[in-house]
Amino acid sequence: MGSALLFSVSSITIYNFVLAQSICYLITFSLALWLIRKQLKSILPVFDLSYILDILKRSAPYALLVLLMMLYNRSDVVILKQISSDGNYQAGIYAQGYRLLDAFYMLGMIFAGLLFPVFSRMIHQHSKDLMALVQVTGKLLIGGAIGILFIVNYNGSYILHLIYGDKVDNESITVFFYLMLAFAAMSFNFIFGTLLTAGGFLKSLNFSALLGVIISVFSNIYLIPTMGALGCAISAFITQAFVSLVLVIISARSLQVYFNIRSIISFVLYAGSIFTIKQFVPLSISAGSSLWLDITLVLVFSFVFSIIDFNSLRKIWKLKEDTQ
Repeated sequence: MGSALLFSVSSITIYNFVLAQSICYLITFSLALWLIRKQLKSILPVFDLSYILDILKRSAPYALLVLLMMLYNRSDVVILKQISSDGNYQAGIYAQGYRLLDAFYMLGMIFAGLLFPVFSRMIHQHSKDLMALVQVTGKLLIGGAIGILFIVNYNGSYILHLIYGDKVDNESITVFFYLMLAFAAMSFNFIFGTLLTAGGFLKSLNFSALLGVIISVFSNIYLIPTMGALGCAISAFITQAFVSLVLVIISARSLQVYFNIRSIISFVLYAGSIFTIKQFVPLSISAGSSLWLDITLVLVFSFVFSIIDFNSLRKIWKLKEDTQ
């Protein structure tokens, strides 16, 4: 879809965007239908009321969880637009950074989808490797979030100007940074939220999500009138940090799963190294070159401190295949 919009459409309009998106959904649906053709008895839907009611009853806690998560993840834009004195302008500033947050969120959800069946099987089999798997995936997701935060901290202005041209001001850059802080906090949710979902701890998850909704709504109501989009971004960070902390505590108490000292030291050394080098070894280079240099720095130290470990990733993929 990106290629279609970038190379085939000279002037991107909302019509062209919706058309390209619809075509992509159609292609995806057709491919999925072809892949499961042997398992389908008929392409026509069959309705069984008792079966549908049973599915609705069993899926209700999950549906409630998704609803609550959507409320504390998505309601902030609505509140910002409604209660800010210049709601449309502030919502536009917030949307500049939030689009990138949403893109990173999709990557995290893909990883969570990969982990869910693995976590589910390991929990129900009382596998001793569960703790080790959390360390490996935690390093990758949280280490990646730290790397993104580092890159945005030093290159946020360049990235936003690259995307939006001259429609960027200092407030946009600050809002973008706080949204990336929110993503760093959110990365814990991808691991421990997925872990608790796989373990069936729906009451605890719904309770934490409800607290997230309450914190998000009240902090937005308090911060937005005086701080606008920045207050909304700070609220997002506070909400994500609180929910993730609750999930980490629940995981430690219910499943005895947490980050060990070795992983924590790796995070500290990794973050400390890249920020220290950037701070004390300044280079007079262009903004674009600085961005690529920072990306290289993040990748190099990711390998140095085993944030990225291909052997462990292969083991994860093997575990995923074993569950299918």
